[in-house]
Amino acid sequence: MSIDRDTWGERDARGRRVLTRAAAMMAGALACVIAHAVPTLATGAASWQNVAPAQDAPVQEVAPAKEVAPAQAVAPAQAAVPAPSVAPSPSTDAGQASAPEPAKAVPPMVIERIEREDESGVIRGVLARIDLTNPRVTLRIVPAEPEDPDGEGPNVTRLDTVSSIAERYDFELAINASFFAAPAFKEVGDRKIRYFVGNPGYPVGWLVTDGRVLTKPAKAGMATMVVQEGGQVEMASSFEQMPEGVRDAVSGNVMILDGGQIVHKPGGDRHPRTVVGVDAESRTLFLMVIDGRREGWSRGASYAELGQLMLEVGAVKAINLDGGGSTTMVMRDSNTGVMSVLNRPSDGTSVIPGVSIPRPVTDAIGIDIAD
Repeated sequence: MSIDRDTWGERDARGRRVLTRAAAMMAGALACVIAHAVPTLATGAASWQNVAPAQDAPVQEVAPAKEVAPAQAVAPAQAAVPAPSVAPSPSTDAGQASAPEPAKAVPPMVIERIEREDESGVIRGVLARIDLTNPRVTLRIVPAEPEDPDGEGPNVTRLDTVSSIAERYDFELAINASFFAAPAFKEVGDRKIRYFVGNPGYPVGWLVTDGRVLTKPAKAGMATMVVQEGGQVEMASSFEQMPEGVRDAVSGNVMILDGGQIVHKPGGDRHPRTVVGVDAESRTLFLMVIDGRREGWSRGASYAELGQLMLEVGAVKAINLDGGGSTTMVMRDSNTGVMSVLNRPSDGTSVIPGVSIPRPVTDAIGIDIAD
């Protein structure tokens, strides 16, 4: 499995690159002045070299050695904060200046592209790792639209695209969630179209948002994720009643991983998939979408294959959410503020080969990252 990473911290640091590099050059120039001014320095001229930090990482000053070797700005591998401007410490007998190392920042979100190939073809998708311990992160589960369209009727929201849902609730990232029903339809030729923006609909499992229970499962045994008021996440194969203190909840159909074990046997149908999982301490949330039904791009995954993928990235519990044409992950572009679809939804390919048309859905899992 090959993975390309893009940390939220790196995206967030793009606007500070110029300031970071300028700070490094100014610090180098200042060090030169001090080196020539202090009489106790070793013989020879200290040479400072400004090196561009790798991967938008913070610049760290390294003091010249006694033998007057050139010092370089060194960047840690995966940091995402700008280098502070640090004044040299008082000169020692050796004539050296030292500066404290900047603390490494843990990004609240990391995006990874997944690709795996075997004799059956290629699986491609996108994974988002969310640090649930980061105080900037809020995990939410929301209906597509907050208003109930038919009062006492079965519908609780109106269908909308995941991008529009993310815009409405000001999320940084979102995926589709519940299996759902939309009773009304439009006739287009000989087809009955139910998946269109504004059509009333309802999830078929638990949907709880901000402590309000919008829907309950029509049958027992629907795997469900609950989010407590404090942000703690719990997953189980079924909840007959909501536990105390639940803020949000959403149901899939089945557990994919349970206790670090793949639940399903190899084989079965391969489809586009959306899945949510957690690690052993419920400190990291995993949101994954797998593309499918796209010949030459991605064949989709079975339940067992999905479980293996989630196990490989570090999950110990995972739930299969609504997939097929609903499978969508979107993220806000940090430069433009526009929501972009990260995967290739399968709807639309039957009309125009190669074209993706994101399907409107009833609800979404969203990630809010505070400034």
